Amino acid sequence: MNYVQIPVIAKFGFGDPAQTTRPSVFFGPYVGFNVGAEVESPDFSINADDYFENTDAGVVVGAGIDIRQISINFRYTAGLTNIVAPEDFEDEQKNGAFALTIGIGF
Repeated sequence: MNYVQIPVIAKFGFGDPAQTTRPSVFFGPYVGFNVGAEVESPDFSINADDYFENTDAGVVVGAGIDIRQISINFRYTAGLTNIVAPEDFEDEQKNGAFALTIGIGF
């Protein structure tokens, strides 16, 4: 499954902004748009777009540290909506992902 996610994140830094090392925490909602779903195995590949909803929504929470212009963050994205078409599956399925991000500010 491939999604384009649009998060709206509030970030709170701790300590003096003039310090070279500054920890932070962040959180906020996101909306995701399914841009493709495919089921693959060594024997076959099928388009699975019809089995999944077109949108997803959830929350992002995380923590990080800024070291000069380098930002290192660890986040968890938790989907809050059912992503499978209800007529195809009895159980609800939700997205969830851990991510480690590294950024450079300039």
